[in-house]
Amino acid sequence: MPANTTTVSVRMPRELKGRAEELFADIGLNMTSAILMFLQQAVSYDGIPFEIRRYNAETVAAMREAEEIAKHPERYRSYASAAELMEDILHGEV
Repeated sequence: MPANTTTVSVRMPRELKGRAEELFADIGLNMTSAILMFLQQAVSYDGIPFEIRRYNAETVAAMREAEEIAKHPERYRSYASAAELMEDILHGEV
């Protein structure tokens, strides 16, 4: 091993490792190359190079409401056009 390298050990579920190795092999990479690519991108991006987020309570409530509307659309008013919606808004029906 060259003097300017180090070793990193990571514990992970066997299934995850196997699935990741299959994925990387399909795109011509091994685990080490894929991890190095991730780390290079993180350093270049100056953060995690993809979105990681935890939704706040308001967003979670909105998502639940959207799921409820999708499950039971008959319980909710719908509009054929923005003009129709605006009409209800202007007349206080929304």
